[in-house]
Amino acid sequence: MSRPPVFSQTPFAGALASSRDSGRLLVVDATASWCQPCQVMDRTTWVDPTVVAWLGEHAVSLQVDVDQEKETAAFLRVKAMPSVIAFRAGIEVDRVVGMRGPADLLLWLEGLLRGETSADQVRRAAAATPDDMQARYGLARTLLTSRRFEEATEEYVWLWHHILEKDPAFVGVRGSYMLADIRTLIAEHAPARVRFTEVRDAIGPDGAAMTVTPDEVRDWIQLTRTLGQDDVVLRWFAKHREALVARSEKEWALAGELVSVLTEHGQWADAAPLFRDPIESLRRRQRALDATRVGALPASMESHRAMMIAAEEQLLRDAAAVTVASFLAAGRSADASEVADEVRRLLPGEQTEQALADRASAAGFSLARVTDRS
Repeated sequence: MSRPPVFSQTPFAGALASSRDSGRLLVVDATASWCQPCQVMDRTTWVDPTVVAWLGEHAVSLQVDVDQEKETAAFLRVKAMPSVIAFRAGIEVDRVVGMRGPADLLLWLEGLLRGETSADQVRRAAAATPDDMQARYGLARTLLTSRRFEEATEEYVWLWHHILEKDPAFVGVRGSYMLADIRTLIAEHAPARVRFTEVRDAIGPDGAAMTVTPDEVRDWIQLTRTLGQDDVVLRWFAKHREALVARSEKEWALAGELVSVLTEHGQWADAAPLFRDPIESLRRRQRALDATRVGALPASMESHRAMMIAAEEQLLRDAAAVTVASFLAAGRSADASEVADEVRRLLPGEQTEQALADRASAAGFSLARVTDRS
């Protein structure tokens, strides 16, 4: 892979020593030949005259192909590309992850000369708009990617407790992207695991089936899974099975969380009683899908409509397929056929058939069981 001319051909150890001896920054671009954002930066940012001039004056710059230079990539602890990592006096001072245009990169680099990291810049912006949860979440992610783990832990704990009270629209982010961030954090930083174990345990799982709110139980399940303790959820479910199955769908909005744990561990039949009204559930999903297809979207989201529709269609197919497989495992073939017929009506086509077949196979059954109504 050819490198933009701004980058030195010196090996990493030599470039690090050169920057230390000269008192200049070492700026390392961690890249890969298959990384499209990296290639965009090669064609734009790294050949921009202003960037080239800045690096020539203030830094030694180096590009590392993570596939070709695996030992260096491991030393740099690169998790995603592009990553731009800055060293001063041989010590890492900051890193940014993701594509950066010339102006954004220079803003970061100029801040480093003043002793200001990317987290400092984002923290200042977040402090100016304290009720902007997107800014606060951005700060947490910046602290994580820049490996400031203690600060990141405090931010993620605060967000876990408060983000929904500040902005309920973040419920989806909290249950997906934020949990993925927390999983990364606890893998890298043992004290974060301790903190989030304490947060999880404060909910009180033993009484969860009867005395804790559904939202709290959802949180408990999500955090337990993020901590890598599915076995704890399975034991809890076994202990409270009758109470969980007895609660109506309106009271118990946790079927999805429990079903995921049960089916991933092969307990398909145990999941079946949690589907209280699967046909209506599919139709609710279809109504939401229809709203995405024809409803008004913010101008900034309009270009993403097709992607959003495809994602919601796949979620509907998957929900139906898991339900069908669970009913088959529980010996409820007629119910399985009814759900399969409904999703075929709502979303006819090969993708739906494939989803049904794949889930049925995962549960140990043939799709013929729902096609032939045997």
